[in-house]
Amino acid sequence: SYIPKKKIIKLDNLIEGYLSKRANIKKIFLLFDARHLIKPIDKIIIDSLLEIQRKEVNFIFTKIDKIKSLDKKKFSEKMENISREFNKKIFHTSIKESNGIVLLRKFLYKQLDIKVG
Repeated sequence: SYIPKKKIIKLDNLIEGYLSKRANIKKIFLLFDARHLIKPIDKIIIDSLLEIQRKEVNFIFTKIDKIKSLDKKKFSEKMENISREFNKKIFHTSIKESNGIVLLRKFLYKQLDIKVG
């Protein structure tokens, strides 16, 4: 849908102000659909985030189970390239496999210094 340029600028300024002034934000997690990886608009958002704040940005790729088994090797290579390009921690999640969620939870608990069990 169409959004007037003035509203886009206002929204950009609002988001930038929120992220740059909120001292209690420790990390930012960006979710991406694994079937589409990182699109050009996503790169613009990532670059903007890195410009306006110095918090850690992590990537979560969802719907890993939707990647066809024939494409899994190619997908793994692309994930390695994305990790190197952006130097980011990458998590994978899936409805069918809970391992990615478990690793993400462990990471969050560790970062928040929460003891489990």
